[in-house]
Amino acid sequence: STSGSTTTTVTTTKTPVIVSKVQIGTSVKGRDIWAYQIGDPKAAVAGLVIGQIHGDEKGGVSVVSKLLSGHRITGIKQWVIPTANPDGYASNTRYNAHHVDLNRNFGTHWVYLNGPSSRYYQGPSAFSEPESKALAAFMKRINPKYVAVIHQPLNAVDADGVKNWTYQRALVRYTGLPSKALTCSYSGGCVGTTP
Repeated sequence: STSGSTTTTVTTTKTPVIVSKVQIGTSVKGRDIWAYQIGDPKAAVAGLVIGQIHGDEKGGVSVVSKLLSGHRITGIKQWVIPTANPDGYASNTRYNAHHVDLNRNFGTHWVYLNGPSSRYYQGPSAFSEPESKALAAFMKRINPKYVAVIHQPLNAVDADGVKNWTYQRALVRYTGLPSKALTCSYSGGCVGTTP
């Protein structure tokens, strides 16, 4: 008899991360806005991560790219949107093509505070921009229990107005970022921000 070792080949097959891809709208200049489902399509609870709403904050797009190339998330119907501002991304500006700060164009406490020359110009009315309309319609459709919007320069997970502390603490734990209350320091405070 011959003794020896046998060779076993082990392969792993990663379940495809992206379950579905949905165009949720278009920008002022007609660029597509895409949402990707990377979670469990049968889960009862939905979550949403928006990688970028300010076009010059590209770090969030990189974060979402890592989510899209990672492993399928279980236990939640997780959605990700790499950029909600493709025109700002293309031109490397905070604003969309109408010079509107999309993170001030939602209906949450929207008021007209600053004109078009302001860094925080909220637009002529709440939901005046196709990008904010598309996000609002998509959020209404998926009804996320959790929403995380990544903002690059603040280096923290927001602790101001947290709706779910378990989710917030998980973001702190997994990102390694500190928990800080990020309030708007300009005149009028945070108005029209993403829900």
